[in-house]
Amino acid sequence: MNKKGVESIFWDSIGLIVLILVLFLFWITTDFIGKMADQRYYIGESEIVNPGNIILLNYLRTDVEIDLDNDGNLDKINMADLISLSYDNNNYKELLNKETKKILESLKPYTWNMEIRKENEDMILEVKTEERIGLYDQFNSYIEIPTYNNKLIKIRLYLESQNWPAGVITEKG
Repeated sequence: MNKKGVESIFWDSIGLIVLILVLFLFWITTDFIGKMADQRYYIGESEIVNPGNIILLNYLRTDVEIDLDNDGNLDKINMADLISLSYDNNNYKELLNKETKKILESLKPYTWNMEIRKENEDMILEVKTEERIGLYDQFNSYIEIPTYNNKLIKIRLYLESQNWPAGVITEKG
């Protein structure tokens, strides 16, 4: 009696079960991660975009003028580049502080705190309008950007909207 056919069916069925299990786990994982990443805010049934994300990206893209090579000519760089330069060089921190305050102070009706930290959590810069009091809805944003020497900088922006009392804006996702 030839048993090779029976053995082949046995291993084929185990392989099929393993494939189905792997696909099921992949589906569960992607569904869970998708729900975690899908942070949406609502006023009643109307969806709004997290303004903190938009403000943080616009902040990082904002151009500033600085004399990088000490030739007397001002060079245009964006805030993300200025933050990267300030990672290792403290000479840029004063300009970073001044430009950050200038940009973020125009954020009415928000109060805000911003923290810029190194990989090891050492503070590069912390600026704020006032202490967050927790009576208003909060929009928090976080991003990591690389430096020129492949280290990471962690940027956190905490916004409080004074337009709506806490609880009017709900998070679903």
